[in-house]
Amino acid sequence: MKRYNLLTVLLLFIFSLTSAQVSSVFGSVTEAKSKIEATVPVVVEHLKKISEKQGNTTVLDNGKVALKNEYDKVSQEFDLYKGNMASCILGKSKLTKNV
Repeated sequence: MKRYNLLTVLLLFIFSLTSAQVSSVFGSVTEAKSKIEATVPVVVEHLKKISEKQGNTTVLDNGKVALKNEYDKVSQEFDLYKGNMASCILGKSKLTKNV
């Protein structure tokens, strides 16, 4: 009976350790994305200052379009990464169940 209790405790420990690693990976991705999102208003403000200095609104307009395009690319990469991580984790759990 004691062996079964020890095995259960070890399995729970391994499961909690694995889930903590998974959440830390997703947490770092989310943290990086939120840092990038925080820089967007700073960049727009900088573009406004340049636009006002030059008296030309095309700098601001073109900058916003370029920023949106780049942010969309980064956002898509983050979503792809999270999807790949989720499928790897699900595939890993299916693989361990089959073994």
